[in-house]
Amino acid sequence: MSQASKPRPADRSALTRRRFVAGLGGTAAVAGMTGACTGLLPGQGPPPTLYRLTPKSTFDDDLPDANWQLVLETPISDAS
Repeated sequence: MSQASKPRPADRSALTRRRFVAGLGGTAAVAGMTGACTGLLPGQGPPPTLYRLTPKSTFDDDLPDANWQLVLETPISDAS
């Protein structure tokens, strides 16, 4: 290796500084992209509206008779 192709100490310092700045810029870009995705994560908006369903217990006397029946399965879910 000739003397002209060896990097001088000042050149090494500039190269190290450029690599640091490039790495810092890349890190900032990734952090910015990650921060932009936080709106897609669940639990960020208002809490969902909860409804408690109760069976109807009183009916009008003049309802027509139906020859069919609607049956729903009991939902299975966590208590939360």
